[in-house]
Amino acid sequence: MENLLAVLPSILALGAFAAVMKLVMNSDRLERKAEAELDALEAAESHPDEQAG
Repeated sequence: MENLLAVLPSILALGAFAAVMKLVMNSDRLERKAEAELDALEAAESHPDEQAG
């Protein structure tokens, strides 16, 4: 029991670190997706005749 209490802070810190990294990776993925959508929208606006055909 004492061993578990000794490593519990490390386990919690590791879990918190993993959760933060997951959020960072997810936000990075969403940011790249938004940039790709914006690029596609800008490309469609700059070449409207190519999208119609």
